[in-house]
Amino acid sequence: MDLMALVHYFTYAGCFAACLSSAMSCLVSAGKTFEVVCADGIFPYVSVFAKTWGREAAPIASYALCFLVAFAFIIIGTLCTVFIQNMYMVYYI
Repeated sequence: MDLMALVHYFTYAGCFAACLSSAMSCLVSAGKTFEVVCADGIFPYVSVFAKTWGREAAPIASYALCFLVAFAFIIIGTLCTVFIQNMYMVYYI
């Protein structure tokens, strides 16, 4: 694709923008979906996440929870990767 592009930096910028857009849409839709589920009262004791703020009724608490869950899985994945690499070095060297 770089060979066809007039300026190859635009290719990298476009790929980065597409990835960022997809990631942000997943985080936003997960927060709003969780807010609606909490507002319906399907699960007990999670009604605090049904509260919205501002003129656009943004579910800030749901966004924060989704961010923390995603961050926790990223950290766990990073730690597991380091652990797996170390075990590979111990076993095979």
